[in-house]
Amino acid sequence: MTDESQAMVKKVGLISVGGVILLAFSKMLVPLALLGGGGYMAWRALKKT
Repeated sequence: MTDESQAMVKKVGLISVGGVILLAFSKMLVPLALLGGGGYMAWRALKKT
């Protein structure tokens, strides 16, 4: 393989690994954010009364 094609393969590989890591973090953080937001809304509703 030429140097240019090796650089392209490395670039695509790094982007895909970064995408998988980002997807894993987002799958972990989205439920946490929803739970936190729901808890905050419930706390505000209970505090209001």
